[in-house]
Amino acid sequence: MPSSAALPIDRNVSQVAEPLLVQRFLGERSANHEAETRSRSARIASGLSAVAVAAALALAALMLVPAALGFHRYVITGDSMSGTYDRGSLVVDEEVPVSDLEVGDVITYDPPATAGVEGPITHRIVSIRTNRHGQPRFRTEGDANPSSDPWTFTLDQPTQARVAFDVPYVGFVFSALSLRLVRILLIGLPALLIAGGMVARVWREAGEELRRREQAAALAVPAQPAAAPAPAVTAAAVPAADPIQAGWARARSAAAAPMPSVAYVAPPPLDPALRGDLERMRQASSGLMENLVRLRGRLEGVRPA
Repeated sequence: MPSSAALPIDRNVSQVAEPLLVQRFLGERSANHEAETRSRSARIASGLSAVAVAAALALAALMLVPAALGFHRYVITGDSMSGTYDRGSLVVDEEVPVSDLEVGDVITYDPPATAGVEGPITHRIVSIRTNRHGQPRFRTEGDANPSSDPWTFTLDQPTQARVAFDVPYVGFVFSALSLRLVRILLIGLPALLIAGGMVARVWREAGEELRRREQAAALAVPAQPAAAPAPAVTAAAVPAADPIQAGWARARSAAAAPMPSVAYVAPPPLDPALRGDLERMRQASSGLMENLVRLRGRLEGVRPA
């Protein structure tokens, strides 16, 4: 047969294969770009998660460690100590003997009832005098106030809270945590983020499954036209072996071969109720993935195969 008869077949194959190769190359580039984008997003999310975890650990340490060591925490809510302890600062006080207090120390105390001030205040000691009973009498002043406090007071307890150190502006966080709504958001928001991440991951896997199906359908090469039958051979025909008989012969030889001695231990039977639950879970997850693939295909204007 002339060799030119094969040219139309080769041309058809080339016309089919070249667009498929181009489509496959573009699909691989798109997949690589999407993989790089996902990797970059994953790195950013990992960094933000690390920062959030570090901040949460630091906040937990400020809440738990001082209390475990016997310190007291107070939030500065006024401006009388501005410049030293600004509004929103967290001051950590240590208990010291009253006899150790000196002028210049900053203490947190409850003013006398006649002072007209409710709640503890954090001010600096500006004078210590002894009354007629031999007890020390203190006067304090806010660093940002133009004059001393108009009252003096004595301390009835043997120890007094004295400021050891402060953490600027962390008190705002502690004040916010005292609100019930903030605590609910603090607990619920991470749960919502985790659920959203899981949904996004399943949605992304559905998109990948849809693209795999599209690529598989595009790369399916149509059947080539059958070649012309070869001319009949004039030589004596050789009878072809019967495939059924050959298969039976191979099966008999395999059955006659000695089997290796392998110790087999049967696994324990699975509880029927557990088996049913696992099967229902498998069917539900398979159905969910199929529905997501179809949904994403409809949104992208593609009918899944």
